[in-house]
Amino acid sequence: YQRRVHGEETHRKKRNLAVMTLQRIWRGYICRRQLKKRQQAAKLIQYYERERQIWSKSKNRAVLRIQAQWRSYMARQLVIEMKERKRKAVMIQKNWRGGQVRSDIKKRKEAYEREMALKQLEIAKIKKMEEEYELAKERERERREKEKQAKLEQQIKKQRLEGALFIQRVWKGYKVRRMITIKEKAAIKIQRVVRGWIGRRSLYKKKQKEEEEKRKNEEKAKIIEKKPQKVEVKRKAVIAKAPTLQPSQSIKVVMPPPPPPPPPPPPIQSLETANSNDSTPPPTGPAP
Repeated sequence: YQRRVHGEETHRKKRNLAVMTLQRIWRGYICRRQLKKRQQAAKLIQYYERERQIWSKSKNRAVLRIQAQWRSYMARQLVIEMKERKRKAVMIQKNWRGGQVRSDIKKRKEAYEREMALKQLEIAKIKKMEEEYELAKERERERREKEKQAKLEQQIKKQRLEGALFIQRVWKGYKVRRMITIKEKAAIKIQRVVRGWIGRRSLYKKKQKEEEEKRKNEEKAKIIEKKPQKVEVKRKAVIAKAPTLQPSQSIKVVMPPPPPPPPPPPPIQSLETANSNDSTPPPTGPAP
């Protein structure tokens, strides 16, 4: 069934393609024929139009020639007249501008002479003002030199005073720092000696305490070792006194509980902790 459907579809596509090809060829033929007819009609119209233009040009050629000759004559006459007018106008302008320039030069010369006279007066005034300014400047320079000398002397005195104060301040600071250093060294030495004596005393007490605890622990251990021997002797005596028992029976001996283990020795504290825990005040006499 699928092959039949596929064959029919392929046949339909080929038929459509053949129809489309025929249509395309026919339409191309129709279009080319119409285009050819239009081109022939256009060529015919162009031919008649060109014949008409050639006939009209030959008719108007004489009229155009007469008009050109007349217009060229009138143009030459107009150019000659314009040149004459321009020459006359240039002459008038030249004379007018020459008079204007001469009068302007005369006015400028008079103005320049007046300006030079005023400048001479101004130069004289400026020279006089410069002389007065130089004199005032010299006086001001002398006054400033005097003030500068006075300020310099005051500054030297102030620097000397400041230098003396600085030397005194440095010397006093050195003396105070030296005294403080000596006192600090002495205090540190005293503290070192006292703390050493306190540390040695606390260590000696701890050592005695540890020896005492060790001795007590040894005594307790000896007592604990003797107790099992006494219990074994009592058990043998009870067995000897007790009647004969059956094999199924057994004797229950109640053992006393073992004694608790001895407490661990106290940890060795640091020197600073021992000094803080020790409540004994330091001796007032010399250290040993």
